Amino acid sequence: MVKSGLSPSLNIHRFMLTLYEDSPLQVKKIFNELKRNGVKPNEAIYNLVLNILARNFDCKSAFQVYEEMLHRKCRIAVPNYILLIEAHRYQTERAELLFTAFKSSVLKSSEHDGEDAAKKTRAPTAAYNALLSAYSTAAMHDKCEALYSEMLESGIWPNVSTYALLIGSLKEKCDVYKAREYFLDMINRNIKPTMNVYKTLFKIHAEAPENTLANALYDSLIESGDFQQPIDKEILKLLILANSRCGDYAKATAYKNLYDNLQDGGVNNGKGLDEEVIEALMFAASRNIEGEMEMLNYFEKLHEKSAYSYEIIIQYYINKQNLNKAKEYYLRMTIIGFECSWQVRKYFSESTL
Repeated sequence: MVKSGLSPSLNIHRFMLTLYEDSPLQVKKIFNELKRNGVKPNEAIYNLVLNILARNFDCKSAFQVYEEMLHRKCRIAVPNYILLIEAHRYQTERAELLFTAFKSSVLKSSEHDGEDAAKKTRAPTAAYNALLSAYSTAAMHDKCEALYSEMLESGIWPNVSTYALLIGSLKEKCDVYKAREYFLDMINRNIKPTMNVYKTLFKIHAEAPENTLANALYDSLIESGDFQQPIDKEILKLLILANSRCGDYAKATAYKNLYDNLQDGGVNNGKGLDEEVIEALMFAASRNIEGEMEMLNYFEKLHEKSAYSYEIIIQYYINKQNLNKAKEYYLRMTIIGFECSWQVRKYFSESTL
């Protein structure tokens, strides 16, 4: 085991390292200079260098220092292990290796310190969250779920970050029901969701095939009283999307009105809405046979018309059996050079232009 006492030379180098704690390049230069001068870094210096490199996401250098510490039998501080796992969130296999090594070190430390058997293999929640971050970033939900189960079986209490990562791992799959299950588990454990947790939930709900759960989630957010009114604009945009995609124009419009009031007191209708949201409102309006004016108004608000926006109008007029209007927008679309869907091509190939 490397001794932790500091020689005068080590004291100077340690001071220099702390001066450059935001510059991993300088830290590596000082650290390498120390070793070139024949000074052996002690445990404190190693941990300081590891901390700085991991905190600045210099994964390659941090892992090299970690391996050197293992070789010299240095004890790695718990916060540094967690930082090192977090730094490797884009390298899942490396993060898993570090987490396993960390749990092993916790066991050895517990045996050395004489802790009771129930606590020997426990790693702190932050360590589990660090590996969850790697799995969530890679959208590896099955591994997130397995690690979460291990946490609970080991008596590790999850926190708000745990649930944020679990829910975040579902974004790619858009698994609304599993996300809601985590949300309810969180509430049952008296863990208050943050605004970021709600935003992630709404992003998943916005892709769902039906809108009732998104609206219910919004109601629970309002009823919780945890956040000041008015609610975040991004959430309102997601609610507009969720309801528009399901063709619920009344609900989508209600949320758009809330958004307008939040944006500028309702003076500039729809200002600041993303093109995607405006197209979604167009689609919702087109599902209403009387929604022609609203649909065309949203079309005019688009800075850049897309093939999809033209097809919404074409399909509306086809459904309304207004062939002349459908042809008008079809021709405008083709003149611009947009590719149309095979359904539209098929329809007009069977009609006389």
